[in-house]
Amino acid sequence: MNRAYHAHRNHYGSNIHGVVEVPPLSLVAGTSLCFFRFQHTYMHSNNLERLIGWAHPVPLQLLKYRNTSLFIDGTFRCVPAKFHQCVILMAHDNATDLFVPVYYVLCSSKQQDMYWSVLHRIIASSDEKIQPGSMVCDFEASLINAAQVQFPDTNVIGCFSHFKQDC
Repeated sequence: MNRAYHAHRNHYGSNIHGVVEVPPLSLVAGTSLCFFRFQHTYMHSNNLERLIGWAHPVPLQLLKYRNTSLFIDGTFRCVPAKFHQCVILMAHDNATDLFVPVYYVLCSSKQQDMYWSVLHRIIASSDEKIQPGSMVCDFEASLINAAQVQFPDTNVIGCFSHFKQDC
């Protein structure tokens, strides 16, 4: 067991999260397409915060279209230890008239600067400039503010079903 641990550490380094950055875990199963997009750490109020983002290359192409509609939301129920939420960015696919998940981002906090960093990393890791026509999100002020800063020409809309849940 000790030998396996050392071999793993020598190959991936001491950062356990680093295993997602290199094959085979960074690839779409059965292909040579890269699924891993970014890992970012930063300090916030003396806390080390972490973001890890994934996107399948095929739905990622939906972000190339101008004036597409985006939907962003976070879930708290299905995240590994030391993470607080998984933020999911979906884009509207005109061919199917459905919202398709594009990015999955594990986040270690729920602060406004974290949402800003998520959107900034998504923009930076995309090959094309993202120019959405609208962005739908829940009525969380920190998420709305971050979306308006990152996409100043985009109409940011609060989701009515989230509003009803909060009332």
